[in-house]
Amino acid sequence: MTVPTRPSPHPYTRMLSGPDLDHAWTVTNGMIAILGEHETLTFPVGATWPGLDALPSDWLDELRPAETVSVSGSLTRKALPSELESGLALVHAQMLRTGSLALRLTRLDRLTSGTLNQSTQAALVGARRESVTKVRTEMGQA
Repeated sequence: MTVPTRPSPHPYTRMLSGPDLDHAWTVTNGMIAILGEHETLTFPVGATWPGLDALPSDWLDELRPAETVSVSGSLTRKALPSELESGLALVHAQMLRTGSLALRLTRLDRLTSGTLNQSTQAALVGARRESVTKVRTEMGQA
């Protein structure tokens, strides 16, 4: 008796390289991911990558972007100067949501005066208030 086989719902497909990291671009179709040493940033349709030169050096040190990958059919165009600021904001927002909680809080501290309550801090970095309290105590900042 032979058992019928079904095709895999997730057949292997090769990874598609995305656009160059050096230059600013905006996604017009599909989705692009930037792979860093420890983190990945996602750029859906309408999102702008500002280019490596636009990123502060401490962001580059933390992210260490190495390559881009894209969904089949993804398209980009050269970013407009008016899109670069929102592109930087998107990168920063994603960096506040990735990495250890201590790292995310350190990144948040660079942006704020340090007067935020812990519930607000937790919301901004995607954590629970109790976790922020614990990590701040461990960091000697509670």
